[in-house]
Formats: sequence, C-alpha cells, structure tokens
Amino acid sequence: MKKITAPAGPVVHGPENTLHGPAALWWVNGEIYTDDAEAIARFTDLGYPMEDVAEAPADYLTAVEWMKEKADRDGYRPAVATQDALDPNRRNY
Repeated sequence: MKKITAPAGPVVHGPENTLHGPAALWWVNGEIYTDDAEAIARFTDLGYPMEDVAEAPADYLTAVEWMKEKADRDGYRPAVATQDALDPNRRNY
C-alpha cells in the first residue's frame, strides 16, 4: 500500500474523480492511501510524493466513510473547492 501526498497539501480533500462515485479514491487532508496499481502508476507519472505503508490509518478510513455518506446525501463535489483569498482553506467536505 502507498500513501500518496497531493502537492497542493491539505486543501485537497474529497474524491479524486467525481465521475467514479463511491469507488473513487478519496483525498483526506491531501493524502490518499491505496494499493490500486493504476492509481499508483498515474500518480508516479505525475511526480506525486509517495511512501510505502502497511495500511491506511483508521482516522483516514473514518474520514472517507463520512465523506462518502455526505456525497451520497448531498451530491459529489470536486476534492478541491473553488479557492478565494477571503477563505483560503475552504473545502467541499
């Protein structure tokens, strides 16, 4: 399993791709934990920092489940909210 870190940092928080619905990879505070070979290859090609880990932490899994429930209820939104200078840490989730 790999921990992949978004270059933009913790502002990246939500589904990696809203088209994939609940099966999508989910960013939590700028991190994804996955063993999906295609995703790892894509993020490697993009130059995202990553490290080997034994498993995803429990708080990550809890946050993903909460976001999935919210998305099912309210609709899927991108992982990065529209940013603005008055609210630089705004998130969709």
